[in-house]
Amino acid sequence: MMNYLIQEGNATNPMQFITEIAKQSEKHGAYLMTMAQQIEEIGIQKSMKKGIEEREKQASLKIVRHLLENGMESQSVR
Repeated sequence: MMNYLIQEGNATNPMQFITEIAKQSEKHGAYLMTMAQQIEEIGIQKSMKKGIEEREKQASLKIVRHLLENGMESQSVR
């Protein structure tokens, strides 16, 4: 049942959901907290990826602006 709830549940705050279940269940507490930590790590990784993508986008825009300011035709900048 726990496995089904965790895999199929639609919690608005999964971290809080798993943390509360872990508090209520000594038998599965350590396993559930590990899952909560994994969910947190996934969030951290997504945030880092988003930050990297944003920095790459900003760097590309800077290069494009530089090229246009130095006379390159806009059709050539893609």
